[in-house]
Amino acid sequence: MIRFKLNTFSLFAFLLLSTNALAQEKGSGSWSMMNVKARLNNKWSVYTELQLRSLSIYQRFYYYEIKGGMTYSFLPGYSFTLGTGFYNTFNEGPDYENYSRQEEVRLWQQFIMQQKLSVLEIEHRYRTEQRFKEVYENRFRYRLNVSVPVNKKEIVPNAVYVSVYNELFFTDKVPHFSRNRFHSGLGYVFNDHISLQSGWLRQVDFNKSQIRKKNYLLVSVSYEF
Repeated sequence: MIRFKLNTFSLFAFLLLSTNALAQEKGSGSWSMMNVKARLNNKWSVYTELQLRSLSIYQRFYYYEIKGGMTYSFLPGYSFTLGTGFYNTFNEGPDYENYSRQEEVRLWQQFIMQQKLSVLEIEHRYRTEQRFKEVYENRFRYRLNVSVPVNKKEIVPNAVYVSVYNELFFTDKVPHFSRNRFHSGLGYVFNDHISLQSGWLRQVDFNKSQIRKKNYLLVSVSYEF
């Protein structure tokens, strides 16, 4: 188990460092997220998420997604989610906002395992996706997220925390390793219902013809009731 964790961290470190050699798109974009989660009881919950992305800071918006799902928490720290969503990407030319480049519907299944190591809160997220677009595609994702409270012993109301994650994307088509997404940022928990997180996200896409790298300012708001 220890060896596996060390190898995983080594792989993430290698991927992050290797992206420095890639050509980067000019300018940073913005990445806005809003999550709403409703607990039905101790086991079941439902949630929805909205995302909006732009090529410049809150300008030249080119992508949005609307998704939601139902989660079953079968043990403390272990949960399974079944979800679906609609995803729309627009052309990136001067008038890209008027033309949709790709519309997509997804079904996805997600398993989350959470663990605590001293003050570290660690989350492993595994997700499979069935992507219905012009060409059907399966995708497989793994995200490792580590959060550390700054002014509290735990991430509770009024806590400031640091969050770092790296996510790997694989497909059943060439190239099988299609994307790497790294994020680091700060979060604040206002109360039992509302939290805010902001930071820097770096995404690298590996396509047959080119490799694209883009930085984003990410702002995420979560509401739970």
